[in-house]
Amino acid sequence: MTNRSYRRLAEGLAQLGALTPAQADAALAEISRWASDLDEERGVRDLVSLFSALPMAVLVPDKVDDLEEAYQAILNEAAACSGGSVVIDDIEFVEDEDGSQSLGHRSGTLASPLPAR
Repeated sequence: MTNRSYRRLAEGLAQLGALTPAQADAALAEISRWASDLDEERGVRDLVSLFSALPMAVLVPDKVDDLEEAYQAILNEAAACSGGSVVIDDIEFVEDEDGSQSLGHRSGTLASPLPAR
C-alpha cells in the first residue's frame, strides 16, 4: 500500500516546502467538507482534486456554460498562485479567420518586479 491519501499528499507538499503547514491544514479543511475520510487510500484522479483547494494549481473544467466567465475565473486562479505578484487583466475573445473564437490577451503586468538572478 502506498498511502496515497489527501492527508499524506498535503503533508508531503508541506515537507517539500511547496506549502506551509497552515496552507496544508486549510486545504484539508476544505477537502473535508466533501471527503469523509482524509486518510482513505485514493487514486491519482481523486488526489488531483486536492489541488483545487491549494494556492498552487488551477483545474480547468472540461465544459463550461459561459466561456468568457470561465476563462476569467481560471486566469484569476492562476494569478493567485503567484502570491499576488502577477495580475492578469484585459482578456478578450478574438474571432479567428475560420469564425472560431480564441482567447486574446491584451495585457498582463507584474505587480512587483522579479528579483534579479
